[in-house]
Amino acid sequence: MLRATRSFAVSYAAATCIGGRESNEDSVLALELDSRYCFVVADGLGGHGAGDIASKLLTGIFEREFGNAKDCRGFLKHAFDVAQQELLALQAEKGAVNQMKTTAVAACIINGKIAWGHAGDSRLYHYKKGILAGRTLDHSVPQMLVASGEIKEDEIAKHPDRSRLLRAFGDKWDVPKYEISKEVNLRKNSAFLLCTDGIWEHVSKEILMPPKDVDANADSWLAAIMDDMTRLQDIDSEIDMDNYSVISVIVR
Repeated sequence: MLRATRSFAVSYAAATCIGGRESNEDSVLALELDSRYCFVVADGLGGHGAGDIASKLLTGIFEREFGNAKDCRGFLKHAFDVAQQELLALQAEKGAVNQMKTTAVAACIINGKIAWGHAGDSRLYHYKKGILAGRTLDHSVPQMLVASGEIKEDEIAKHPDRSRLLRAFGDKWDVPKYEISKEVNLRKNSAFLLCTDGIWEHVSKEILMPPKDVDANADSWLAAIMDDMTRLQDIDSEIDMDNYSVISVIVR
């Protein structure tokens, strides 16, 4: 989908897939409202439907609250706080403590600025003119091992403790455990990719990068990623394919 905001053209596309699981506990939101944009990817944890409830609750709160958003950082903080409060309340109501949790990564564009935030190992990749400018750092045991120099970055995806998370919405915490970036000015020829670990642990860095074709949009970028996931499943039917979800955003 392509929309214009001020002097920018923003294209975005979103998809989620069950992968090799019996149910899909991921949830995605790609919302445009009055030239403002909200993108969220959430990966539910806990199994037996509890993760599905948690991820949908979080994306639903972002959708519900976005109409009142005035600035990026303030909105992200508000939506994350409300999601955490409502998740804990629902856990208590359903007797699902330690089950109903979710990772999340979210980004919003308001008044020509963008900011993003996350908790867990769902990621945002930021590209400038086709070059990776940075990504969110996972709240996980392997990411901690990278920080301490015990393993390399490219070893995270195959590490035996790859799924051991240190933070998630639905965990009990005394202070917020999510991280929110600074607001930065939206720039032409920039791109953003939000995805669950079901994407980044399988898809190569080359496929994750935005298309080099100057006329390419978010739909073609998303299609390349989803095609690569399908190819992986076709090549190796024994691959442990988690649910996978992705949102691509290109700014021209």
